[in-house]
Amino acid sequence: MSSETRERVFECIKEPADSNHTEGCKEITSYHLMSNPPDNIGLLLSNMNHTVNKSRYEGFEKAFEAIGEKPSEKMIYTAWKALWRSARLFQRC
Repeated sequence: MSSETRERVFECIKEPADSNHTEGCKEITSYHLMSNPPDNIGLLLSNMNHTVNKSRYEGFEKAFEAIGEKPSEKMIYTAWKALWRSARLFQRC
């Protein structure tokens, strides 16, 4: 993938003592939205059944709502999506 087509993807990571993952992810997403087009941002999560990942996703959505946008499903990368994409890439080799 060329550098021109690479998307900036980040993961909302907070210290274990920080229990407000929703607000933390909203803040970091808002920061990135100020300097990047919305379609160049993504969210990496492991298992959506975990409360912490649900909270981070909620913060990600709130940041987009604040600018009048809605994140597309293509912006959300979960462990299952990553495994599926990796398997597809491996099959091409």
